[in-house]
Amino acid sequence: MKIRFHFKIAAFTIISFQLCLLQMSAENPGNEKPATTFNELLETELPYVVLTSKAEQRLVIETAPVKLEKRIRSKIYSGDLIFPLIGSKASDITRINPPQTRKEIVALIEQQLQSDALIRTAEVDYKASIIAFKRAENLLKVNTGSKREVDEAQARMEKAEANRISAHKKRAFLGPDLRNQLHSNRLWVRVPVYSGDTEILNTNGVARINLINSTDDKTQLSAKRISGFSTVGAESLILNLYYELNESNTELIAGQRVRVSLPLKENDEYRVIPWSAILYDIHGGTWVYQSYGNQKYVRTRVEVLFRENNIAVLSQGPEPSSQIVITGAAELFGTEFGIGK
Repeated sequence: MKIRFHFKIAAFTIISFQLCLLQMSAENPGNEKPATTFNELLETELPYVVLTSKAEQRLVIETAPVKLEKRIRSKIYSGDLIFPLIGSKASDITRINPPQTRKEIVALIEQQLQSDALIRTAEVDYKASIIAFKRAENLLKVNTGSKREVDEAQARMEKAEANRISAHKKRAFLGPDLRNQLHSNRLWVRVPVYSGDTEILNTNGVARINLINSTDDKTQLSAKRISGFSTVGAESLILNLYYELNESNTELIAGQRVRVSLPLKENDEYRVIPWSAILYDIHGGTWVYQSYGNQKYVRTRVEVLFRENNIAVLSQGPEPSSQIVITGAAELFGTEFGIGK
């Protein structure tokens, strides 16, 4: 009995719902939409904010013009600090595998000192062999010596000369004397770059150096290119460029990794504005507020090409000389969406 009663209730509900649908169809003939959206928001017709004079003063709104300036674009590479390789030649070990830490340079200095000792020994042996050879020749002339003794003395002299030449070559391979580098604060920056990038890089320009984990532009250092000095990396397509830091920094040590910004050959004009004017929406889009006078501010989309210190370089945005908000942009953003002051 209960099952039959519940079935009757369900059937009544379904019939009532169908009658409601028929009534709505009668009241809404044709293909008329049940809902219509008015004032659809287009990006070209964005809402704007109009402040009162008092509100503008309270928000401390400041504006500045969009400027058109020449900017040198740059490309970022990873580099490492090394000791200066002054006097190094293309065949030196200091160019093939330069020492990067104080421990490595001490080990190389020990090899250089050992090589210097071998040179001195080889020079003494060579001078002694020359004396022995001349004595053997003189004894042969007075019929006191033999031709065999002369030949043996000449062989020893030639061997000593070969050892002398070999000792000098080994020492030359170890590079210039690095003992003074232990007491120097000067450092070079070695920057491995793809050899194809040399076509777009201004390799003689000033490099900007930052520590890997640094986000403060105030700690940025500059470095100038060591003219005519480069080496081939471990891979044939890699070219090592060398730069010398212009400033002496006792906090930096050889072997430290750094972020290097190298200038490109491009030198175009771009629209630039203070970085404080840039706003981000929830989708990562970038915007600025453009001032049209009479306390009217319109939110305008921009595209940031790159950031240079506290300057935003734009690829798209307001025309040059347009006034944009540089102080109080975040407050305007909050005011537009109802969460401002």
